[in-house]
Amino acid sequence: MPSSWGADLTTDFQRQIEPILIKRCSECHGPDQQKGGLRLDSRSSAVRAGKSGKVALVPGQPDASEILKRVVSTDPDEVMPPKGAKLTGPEVDVLRAWIAAGAARASGGGFRGGGAQRD
Repeated sequence: MPSSWGADLTTDFQRQIEPILIKRCSECHGPDQQKGGLRLDSRSSAVRAGKSGKVALVPGQPDASEILKRVVSTDPDEVMPPKGAKLTGPEVDVLRAWIAAGAARASGGGFRGGGAQRD
């Protein structure tokens, strides 16, 4: 995620959010691949509609954020991640809190391992 996202006082992006995005999202929505036209390591991509026409990340509005709807969905055609374990309750809770607080990003670059787009 870009360093321009700022710091969040209620969640620690690097400790709580970034590991979720790396482990559960970056394979399909990161620097190497953008399924559905969605790149989650780029704020400008994450806050605009993908191929579905829905916005993945609406800072300050978790219930309007498609990413949150997808991680809690029980519909096998909608749920994210589509394979492997679903996010745990605590992971969903911290993701919801982060989005509600404005989806702020701590300074220091993108996904560990490099390749993050900066904007």
